[in-house]
Amino acid sequence: MDSLNAELEQARRRNPPPGTEDLEHGQDRTSIVITFQSGEASSYEATWEDIIRSVLPQTFGVGADNDAVASALASLAREKADRRGDSRAFADWENPVLSRSSFGKVINQMVALGLIEGVPNPLRVETLWRATPYGVQEGCRLVAIRRTKRLAAPEAPVPKVLRPNEGKG
Repeated sequence: MDSLNAELEQARRRNPPPGTEDLEHGQDRTSIVITFQSGEASSYEATWEDIIRSVLPQTFGVGADNDAVASALASLAREKADRRGDSRAFADWENPVLSRSSFGKVINQMVALGLIEGVPNPLRVETLWRATPYGVQEGCRLVAIRRTKRLAAPEAPVPKVLRPNEGKG
């Protein structure tokens, strides 16, 4: 009976928690707000898949502190800024600050989706964010290298074999 309970618990930990079907995830979009040294704030749109792909690997193993999560999100915002042609100076990106609301929104969503859990940090009075077994599985899937579709090589034409006296007019 104990082994059956252990198997059920393992299966539960490898799947999203019940009730997450209606939560934003995947290609649903949200925004990340960054404040720069100048005091100016900018909002960067990203999919939840992009956010999870950026944050989740940081939480593998012993977990990530708030700074590591915020840094991963700031890097994602920088990537989004570069893609949209944002002309912000490089120096502005030296110490970007993620808004508390963006941080809270991301952490809450990832906990609700069953991807991470909060654990006490034994070194400091703060929470570490650690990937659940399901989170590790999803994180690895999101960052895994995808196969490229290979086009089939066109078949070479079969040369026609000429018989003696063929082809002579």
